[in-house]
Amino acid sequence: MARRDTAARRYAEAAFQVGREAKALDRWVQDLAALREALENPELRAVMEHPAIPFGAKEKVLRRAVTEVRPEPLNLVLLMIRRGRPGAFFAMPRTGDRPCGDPDCPATE
Repeated sequence: MARRDTAARRYAEAAFQVGREAKALDRWVQDLAALREALENPELRAVMEHPAIPFGAKEKVLRRAVTEVRPEPLNLVLLMIRRGRPGAFFAMPRTGDRPCGDPDCPATE
């Protein structure tokens, strides 16, 4: 569990940094919320977590499921999946929490 939380924190910090630098933090929060909502579907989540399903197939399924999300947040989630850490996405803070440990990291909506 600690490993997942550590990975989740690193991914959250990266998302915050990229969003802040692009002056698009609110949009990142919205996109990550949309991805979370999609991946809370038990069937989609099972596909993303199944070790026997090739990454390319997972990528196609996820890209079709979340067409309204910008490429950068989607690619972050796909990176977690490719690295065998789809659970790290669910360990990332939800809306209303601080997306990272950075003291400048604003609380999200």
